[in-house]
Amino acid sequence: MCIRKKFVILTAFAFTLTIILFINSILAFAISAPYMGEEKQIKLMPGDSRNIEFTVQDAGATAETNVAVQIQEGTEIIQITDAFDSYTIPVGDKTSVNTRITIPSNAQIGDVYKIKLAFAVAAPDGGFAFGTSIVQEFSVIVGKEETPAPAVQPEKKEPNTLLYAIGILTIIIILLILFVIKKRSQ
Repeated sequence: MCIRKKFVILTAFAFTLTIILFINSILAFAISAPYMGEEKQIKLMPGDSRNIEFTVQDAGATAETNVAVQIQEGTEIIQITDAFDSYTIPVGDKTSVNTRITIPSNAQIGDVYKIKLAFAVAAPDGGFAFGTSIVQEFSVIVGKEETPAPAVQPEKKEPNTLLYAIGILTIIIILLILFVIKKRSQ
């Protein structure tokens, strides 16, 4: 076997082995939050509060996954309402992280608070590396939430019987043509 052929086979083997090793480390770890619009913002009036639930899941896990949550920005208005800040996600399942946003009663209309939550998967040694976490960022704006315009109900259309009649007539004509062609060929 020539040296070039050996090199190609060895390279292909090394590449395949690398892919196989990295596939096992791929996580399907995800965080979902309530819909906050494209701007990713919530509006609350001074003194108002709102509970927000984040869903944490790890669809690709083969064992329980431990996740820690850290408030990195906005600690003055958001708190985790669960009794813990570390969560265990059962295999193939999800868990909820409950938070509460409370706007100070002395806040001014138009004030903006930035919220930044970091969700980190536990390392094999049990520690949490927030440098490689998934971050959820959104803004809380002090002000009245605009009520969306009522959804317009689509008009109910009556079935067009003329189209049905034309369709059925076309099928009958095709069947008649096929019947006549078959009779002539016999």
